[in-house]
Amino acid sequence: MEHYKTSKVGRETARKYADIIEKERPQTESSLRRHPRMTLQNRAKIFSPFAALRGYEEQIAEVEKKER
Repeated sequence: MEHYKTSKVGRETARKYADIIEKERPQTESSLRRHPRMTLQNRAKIFSPFAALRGYEEQIAEVEKKER
């Protein structure tokens, strides 16, 4: 499988956004009041892995047992 950054689409996207890709995110005092920065701990809670399909792993294990 080709890596996205080296794929044709990835290179085209990088070229398209080359002028802004390395810029810092603008942060004004009023924007920080409205949208305060999130702590790393809170970000970790939001983006940590989760089981989207409850019971899926158990079902897979059960099917594997039956196939043996």
